[in-house]
Amino acid sequence: MDAEPLLASPIAIQIHALAAGAALAVGLVLLFRRKGDAPHRLLGRIWVTLMTVLAITAFFIYEIRLIGPFSPLHLLAIVTLYTLGRGVWFIRHGEVARHKAAMRISLPRSLAPASSRFCPGAPSTTC
Repeated sequence: MDAEPLLASPIAIQIHALAAGAALAVGLVLLFRRKGDAPHRLLGRIWVTLMTVLAITAFFIYEIRLIGPFSPLHLLAIVTLYTLGRGVWFIRHGEVARHKAAMRISLPRSLAPASSRFCPGAPSTTC
């Protein structure tokens, strides 16, 4: 894969792509490893930070315009920020089952737009 299209993209897309790749890697590790220990909590904080960067940078990407300057991806960014906030709130208040549910929803929801970038016929802004 050639990095040139990414490097030629606006900085928001570059940050978004890097955060997405890192969030995917950390998210998959979190999904398959033991829960609740110190490494899980550290990786969880890193993942929430990456997902927050991912969602915020999405607001600066306007290549897909369906409703004025906005697209369904902007709505997904809002939902992602809400879900992340709820997941953190749940665990801080001892609601482990609800935390688990919120975080398990966040990972696939965040992967859906990324996976469409690699599907044949998907809209492409950098390739």
